[in-house]
Amino acid sequence: MSTLSRRALINNWAAFLIACMASGKFPPFCRVFIGNLAAEKTSVHEIERIFSKHGRLAEPPVLRRSFGFVQYDDPRAAQAAIEKENGTVIGGLRIDVNMADNRAVRSKEERRADRAAGHKRDRDERMPPRGDNRRHKPDDFSRSDFRGRDRDPRG
Repeated sequence: MSTLSRRALINNWAAFLIACMASGKFPPFCRVFIGNLAAEKTSVHEIERIFSKHGRLAEPPVLRRSFGFVQYDDPRAAQAAIEKENGTVIGGLRIDVNMADNRAVRSKEERRADRAAGHKRDRDERMPPRGDNRRHKPDDFSRSDFRGRDRDPRG
C-alpha cells in the first residue's frame, strides 16, 4: 500500500470515528464488556488506566454495580484488551472480559422513558378496573366457608 493511499485511509478512518463519536454511534466490535467487578474497590480511573494500554478509548468507561463497558475506536484494540485482560484480578476479583453485544447505547432519558412506560403497563395489568371492588368471583370460596365442617370424615 502506498503512502498516499495509507494516508487517505487514515484520514477517512479518522473522519468516520469523529462522525461516529458526534452521533453517539461507534463501529461494531469496539465495545468491551467487563464482568465481575468489585464495585466498591474499582474506579473509573483504574479501569481507564488498565484498558487504555490496548488502544485509544473513544469515551470514558461506564461502570455499574458489578460490571462495566469500555468503548474503543478500533476493533483490534478491543480484541487485544479481551485477550490480555480476561481473567486478571482487579479489586480482589478475577474479571471476565468479553466483546459486548452491539445493542444501541441509549441515553438516560431514553432508559427512563422505557422504564416509566414499562411500570405503567405492569401496573395496568395488575390492577382491576376502577369501580370493580370484587376480589373474588361469585363461585369462589373463602376459608370461613369451611370452618364449621368436621375435618375427620368418620365423624
